[in-house]
Amino acid sequence: MQSDFGVVATRRLSRWAAGAAAVGVGVFLVVRLFGLINLYNVNVPFHDHWKYYFVLAEHPGLWTMFTLQHGPHRMGLGLLLSRILTRATRWNMRAEAFTIGACLTASVVLALCLKRRLFGRLAWYDVAIPLIVLTPAQWKIWQPTSIPAASAIPLFLVILYALAFTIRRTGQRCVILAAITFLAVFTGYGLFLGPVTVGLSLVHMAHAIYRRDKRDAILNGGLFVAASCTGLLFLIGYRFNPGVPRFVFPFPQPGMYPYTMALLMGRAIGLLGMNWPVAAMGGLAIVAAAVAWILHVRGAVTLRPRSVAIVALITFSFLYDANSVVGRIAEGLVISTDSHYVTLTIPGLLGIYLACLDVESRIFRLPFLAVVLATAAYGGLMVKGADQKMMKMYASGQQRWIKTYLATHRVDMADQAAGFQLHVNPAKVQLQERLDYLERHRLGFFAEPR
Repeated sequence: MQSDFGVVATRRLSRWAAGAAAVGVGVFLVVRLFGLINLYNVNVPFHDHWKYYFVLAEHPGLWTMFTLQHGPHRMGLGLLLSRILTRATRWNMRAEAFTIGACLTASVVLALCLKRRLFGRLAWYDVAIPLIVLTPAQWKIWQPTSIPAASAIPLFLVILYALAFTIRRTGQRCVILAAITFLAVFTGYGLFLGPVTVGLSLVHMAHAIYRRDKRDAILNGGLFVAASCTGLLFLIGYRFNPGVPRFVFPFPQPGMYPYTMALLMGRAIGLLGMNWPVAAMGGLAIVAAAVAWILHVRGAVTLRPRSVAIVALITFSFLYDANSVVGRIAEGLVISTDSHYVTLTIPGLLGIYLACLDVESRIFRLPFLAVVLATAAYGGLMVKGADQKMMKMYASGQQRWIKTYLATHRVDMADQAAGFQLHVNPAKVQLQERLDYLERHRLGFFAEPR
């Protein structure tokens, strides 16, 4: 009896320790994330901030803020959140960066919950989840330009969307999916969740009709209508704006599309450089995602929770990455494979990981998990030296910019001291007038004690 009790206790302890390992790594990475933000983010508007942020000075209505278009996307929840932050912190831009950190933290919690809902208790190898979600390769989403609406909030919504497919009741699931889709479409690059919902709801409606399930057909049809109406509402007053001055489509060298996408995927798994080895590794990751999608698309049609979550995550990231490559390729490889594109590639990487967990044969599952875990550890465990060097460069430059401007009130001299401009076209964004506004109202870095 005592022996049996000891065996049970040992098993429970080992299971607890396995789950604690994933949570512990997550806590470590969250602490590191906020440490990096605290160390390198500087309280000064940068680049895109000068374009859209000062709309808040005009005290617009909630719907105006929610639907504000910035580049190719709308600001949605992001600008509403910024409104709260500006009032609470007197336009302290560091608050935006810490909000991004909070969104990433919430995203990793959701991702762990998703794994638990789909596969049961956490295991030691689930350390891959925080390593994927909290990779330091995405550092440019919080420094030097921190815009929660662009990627951080959409990442949270996309993982929440996948989690919603674990809800068994069709009516509840469809209502929640419709609400998440609405918020995501209007918030940054979460807009690519719209086509995902339209496609999945249409397929699920057709499958329900095939099964002669009238109720499920009506509910999924309602989701299809809701997602389609969200798209039409999004298009009201929308202006095509690729966000880059030299947008070209189709690109004169079409072979550059897959090469650039492979480099972007290579960046997402922690590789630096713009060469064939990086592209080859990124290409293998794309192949893995494609294989996972193909193997699970049939299960997604029948609403198998694991399969539909995997297909939704991979499809979203594919649409986002393809759009990024098409939209930015004319700007060169450096721009089109930049750090801030990593964040919304993360759902696809999570999809690959979940697909590995779903492999039935232990003989194949363990090697696949070993490869994914090693890749996640390489990309997420250490901050790459080149990335940290860029963080330091931006942070020290922004600090010199503030110091010089406060001493001289000359934008050109501050730019020279920093080694870069706060915006490439100061006249277009009325940089001087907006600096005067901040100083007049003692906002941003003007509110800090001197």
